[in-house]
Amino acid sequence: MPKKGLFLRLWVANFPDMQLFIDRCVRAGIVRCLSPKRKDLCDNPATFVFWQDQAEWYPCCYEHDPGLSQWEGSTRFYPHYLELPVIPGKAMAWLAGLSAEERSHITKRAYER
Repeated sequence: MPKKGLFLRLWVANFPDMQLFIDRCVRAGIVRCLSPKRKDLCDNPATFVFWQDQAEWYPCCYEHDPGLSQWEGSTRFYPHYLELPVIPGKAMAWLAGLSAEERSHITKRAYER
């Protein structure tokens, strides 16, 4: 049976807003590791973000640390819907603790991993 995953989806108008939301979710322990160093699916919570540039970034756990960041700055940020891969149970508990106003800006989308 395929594993299920969950994205939190949020409109981000600028890079600082995107970075702030991602960092907030990483600190909450709800973001799933998507390190470019991992070989298989990783169910560990990300503990930091490996920033390649404004449009390319990877949430990583310590086990899958890709090493020094290579900020190239070659890809610019454009407003878009951010889809953040999260750990479903932890994310649902975190969402429950947000205000109704905060939750109104965040949608959820399930996917098969």
